[in-house]
Amino acid sequence: MYCSDKGLEKVPYGIPYNSRYVLLMNNRIDSIQLDLLNEYLSMEFLVLSNNRLTDGSIEGAFEGIPALRRLYLDRNLLESVPTDLPASLEELRLDNNHLNGNLISSVGKASFLHLPHLEHLGLASNKIARVASGAFRALPVLHQLDLCHNALSQVPRQLPWGLHSVALTHNKIHSVPRDAFCWGGSDLGLSSLVLVQLEDGVLRLASLPFSSKHNDGHCGQTVLFLFHQTRGHFSKKYDLCPHVQ
Repeated sequence: MYCSDKGLEKVPYGIPYNSRYVLLMNNRIDSIQLDLLNEYLSMEFLVLSNNRLTDGSIEGAFEGIPALRRLYLDRNLLESVPTDLPASLEELRLDNNHLNGNLISSVGKASFLHLPHLEHLGLASNKIARVASGAFRALPVLHQLDLCHNALSQVPRQLPWGLHSVALTHNKIHSVPRDAFCWGGSDLGLSSLVLVQLEDGVLRLASLPFSSKHNDGHCGQTVLFLFHQTRGHFSKKYDLCPHVQ
C-alpha cells in the first residue's frame, strides 16, 4: 500500500487489512491513532520515514503488529528509542532523529531486551554521546549496527557476539574499551565480527587494545578495521583479545 508524498497528517483509515507493505514516508504525520494498526496481522514492512512523529505520539502504536519485521522511523522527531516495539522486528531504522545520548544510556538495555530477532539497527545521524555498557548485548542476532554521525567518544562496550559489522565514523571516538569486542570471560570474542569502521586522526592506532599480529594469548579472530581519513581510507587487520576483566 503506497501512501507516500500525500501531505497526510494522520495514518489513513481504509488501508486493506491484508496489506504486507505500507509506505507512508514523506508526509506530515504527527501521531498514530492507538490500536489503529493492531488489525493488520499480515503487515511485515512499515515505512514512516520523514514525518513528524514524537515519542508520545507513537507510544503503544506498534506492539500489536505480530508479523512486523521492518520498521522505518528515520527522519522524525524522536528523542529516545521506543520501548514498546514488537518482538518480531528484524530491522529498525531510527536514523536522523533527535536522539539524545543520555536518554539512550538510561533506557538502552530495556529498549532492546524484547527484540530477539533484530538483525539490522540504524542509529546514525543523531546526537548520541553515550551508550550504556552492554546496551546492545541483548540482541543475540544483531548483524549490522550503524552509529555514524553521532557524538560518541568511545566504542560502545559489550557489543553483541553475533555482530558482523559496526560503523562508527564521524564521531569523536578516541578510545576503544578492552571489553568492547570481547567480554564475559569467553574465549570466543565476537565470532562473527568482520568489519569495524572508525576514523584515523582522532583515534590513535597505538591505543587500540588489540594485537596486529597473532599471538598465543589471543583468540586468533582477525577483524578488518577500516579507518576513514579526509582523503581516502586505509585498513588494518587486528586480532581481538578475549582476556579481559
